[in-house]
Amino acid sequence: MRLMVFLLSIFASRQVYMDVEFTNEKGNKITRKLIFDLFDDVEKTVNNFCGFINGVEVNGKKRSYENTIFHRVIEGFMIQGGDILNGNGTGSISIYDGKPFADENFKHLHMIGSLAMANSGPNSNGSQFYITVGKTQWLDKKHVVFGQITKETFPYVQEISRVVTNKRNDKPVHPVKIVKCGDYLKSTEVPREEEPKETL
Repeated sequence: MRLMVFLLSIFASRQVYMDVEFTNEKGNKITRKLIFDLFDDVEKTVNNFCGFINGVEVNGKKRSYENTIFHRVIEGFMIQGGDILNGNGTGSISIYDGKPFADENFKHLHMIGSLAMANSGPNSNGSQFYITVGKTQWLDKKHVVFGQITKETFPYVQEISRVVTNKRNDKPVHPVKIVKCGDYLKSTEVPREEEPKETL
């Protein structure tokens, strides 16, 4: 039986982040940082994702997830983004000459908080991705899971999943935008010894 808990996978070797701006349930515009652990046994898929995370030239034009939106948000299910071309779910492009690429493997099953490739059928991966909010076992072996959101930042995905949407197409009424993204680098500075505090 699959445990729907957050475990740091032994396959995770790289972290990336997205700063996402959105209007929350209370009507306040806020920005949250999402951090992802990426798996090293889906290298081609991760390289494609990281290309757009950091910005990459594809067919002579710079492409990036920065300033793109999550065009489909469904509470209790998932949030979907990555349409770099059209912003509405109809466009997709890969770093591999812009062409769709094959499903790399299905080693990782869907958990709550999984990062996976959106597609239009087998072997049609591009730039679109989604983050699961609930149980989605029916997507196993159909979509490549290549990462996991960190336990600390998963509540922000839940928060995003509750934004007001157009129920006809699940598009947020107010844009849910990736305003910044890149590799997530933790500080490696050795902390100094704290000086003893004076007592009165």
